[in-house]
Amino acid sequence: MDADSDSDGDGVKDIADYCPETPSGVTVDERGCATDEDADGVDDPSDAEANTNPELNVNKEGVGLTDDMISITEDDTLATERAKMFAVYPDMKKVYGSNKASKEDQEDLQAEIMNASPYAKVDYNGDGTISVSEVYEAIDKFFEGELNVNASYINGLIDFFFEQ
Repeated sequence: MDADSDSDGDGVKDIADYCPETPSGVTVDERGCATDEDADGVDDPSDAEANTNPELNVNKEGVGLTDDMISITEDDTLATERAKMFAVYPDMKKVYGSNKASKEDQEDLQAEIMNASPYAKVDYNGDGTISVSEVYEAIDKFFEGELNVNASYINGLIDFFFEQ
């Protein structure tokens, strides 16, 4: 390697160039990387918003995100996740969908789902959900040999508890 070479022609020698393939004509800093004049974390050639308000977070294109923009993104993300959940578990639409079932129907559906679950046997109070105390009780019974399951079942039970 030639100590004086500058293969990308940005004015910073290759040996000290942190960004060795800077495009031609781009203004670089002392490390050979494209500058970021508005200091938003996105280099100027890639920045879609040249003078981002310094009080805003930015997306990967360097566009400042207002509270409204973040709120819309979060709503969309939740809606997308629900849509995926409904595709896998269509009955859940009755519980969480926009046309929610009555409280009694929701409780009946929850109990039906729970009864079909392999974890129904640790629903000791029969309310259709697994509580923290039921998880602890199942773990205790597992270690005492009173619950005939394996460690994978206990791990799955803990995951199920957090997912319900």
